[in-house]
Amino acid sequence: MYRKQITNLLAAIMQSNDPHQERLLNQVQNMIDQAGAYVEAVMAMESRIEVLRFRMEPEDYRIAVAQLDSRRKSMHDALISLVNIVNRICEKFSQEKIYQGDNDRISIAQFAFDLAKEFKPVDPLALRQKLVDQRGVSETILRNKLRR
Repeated sequence: MYRKQITNLLAAIMQSNDPHQERLLNQVQNMIDQAGAYVEAVMAMESRIEVLRFRMEPEDYRIAVAQLDSRRKSMHDALISLVNIVNRICEKFSQEKIYQGDNDRISIAQFAFDLAKEFKPVDPLALRQKLVDQRGVSETILRNKLRR
């Protein structure tokens, strides 16, 4: 769904004589990349929270969770900005807006997950192994996360 809209937008940009063509193309690419980065940040935060709970004292745990949440929020803010920029680019080139949902954080977060899935499908088994290898997350925690 989004891939076709993005392809149409990219084609419209390429057919234009806009002096900022390269910058516009980069903004579209940045939005796609940021959606993937945001999704990864959310997943990393969730897995780390589970592990940190057992590794840290309560006060240290609260500080660590606040830091993880701050990073996720910053990535979410960047994503929202890029979504708005790309939608303005769509308007400039008379294309259907890529994001047509409500202008709230939850809806844009869902858009990021949908966009990331469309461009980078997640293989749950590969994701499980990657998290186990890189972060030492237990299989039980992963099974619970992947069931949701």
